[in-house]
Amino acid sequence: MFAMPDHAQPPVSRTTPVERVELASSIKPASPARVYAVQAGDSLWSIAQRFYGNPLMWSHIYYANQSQIHDPNEIYPGQELVIPNTGTTSTTTNASSGTTSTASAAPAQASPPSSRTSYLQQAAQGTGLPEPVVAAQVRVESNFQSGAVSPAGAEGPYQFMPSTWATLGFPAGQEYDWATSTHAYVSFMRLLLAWSGGNVRQALAAYNAGQANWQAGLGYADQILSMAGQG
Repeated sequence: MFAMPDHAQPPVSRTTPVERVELASSIKPASPARVYAVQAGDSLWSIAQRFYGNPLMWSHIYYANQSQIHDPNEIYPGQELVIPNTGTTSTTTNASSGTTSTASAAPAQASPPSSRTSYLQQAAQGTGLPEPVVAAQVRVESNFQSGAVSPAGAEGPYQFMPSTWATLGFPAGQEYDWATSTHAYVSFMRLLLAWSGGNVRQALAAYNAGQANWQAGLGYADQILSMAGQG
């Protein structure tokens, strides 16, 4: 089970740049319920805590306001931000199960099906990770199968555990949808990259074994980086 740190926040500084993800229309946040004027000292993290009671849901506000927020670390007093409803028209995914075996019984695929490529590109753009790294990770996690379920209960192409999915604030019932699971992956990996100070190997290890036990996931991280030609 993946454990989320209490102190994880949207990236404040990083050694690996994280680009802005362009969301597909199918995963835009639900209709907005209110507008909030940013106050001095606010961050997306603190605003999410104020309106949702869960700071990890900062990405919902970010995605709803991309026309005026170009960097999630930079918001300014006086900006009027749409605060969307907590539900999104996205998929569900479960956090990493702590195992390097794929959840799918299908034969291993060396490269993703063409129908999945756009989602992997979106995930790479949203996290700043090289696309081969994202592709290798999804290959290890689910073998590119959206219906994959691990023995530990991790689900979907990015293999999120239910507890992590719920903590991230995504709605139940869409665990196997590629569009929403990609949205969740981007949010999650941004948090891990911020937590690790931009250390990709450490972030990947934590995805697998949890922040508190990330060293146990180094074999998983090295496998992915080697498959991606980054080792």
